[in-house]
Amino acid sequence: MADSRNGRPYRNLRAKLRKEYAAMGAPCALCHERIDYGLQFPHRRAFTLDHKIPVWAGGQDGLENLQPAHMGCNASRGARETNRRRKMRQPAKHRWPDHIVMPEHTSTRW
Repeated sequence: MADSRNGRPYRNLRAKLRKEYAAMGAPCALCHERIDYGLQFPHRRAFTLDHKIPVWAGGQDGLENLQPAHMGCNASRGARETNRRRKMRQPAKHRWPDHIVMPEHTSTRW
């Protein structure tokens, strides 16, 4: 089955929405920062269309499922749904190995 996002109808829709979003000054729907609509692929801050519901999950190319985004934001989100947030990795607690002994300070000044 051919991917509908590779065809002329989708390219025409993307060009039309690019003009409309640029006229409105629409920000990236993912990071909420300004999109420079003059930038072109492959710049990470260039405009692209993002599917709110991923195509693999049944999302369509209709206006209600499309939103403006930076290419980099869209690529880093991947095929996850918009309302899902990436689980942030918690920083590891630093543990000194047993063979390292921290010196005891006798003075309160460093």
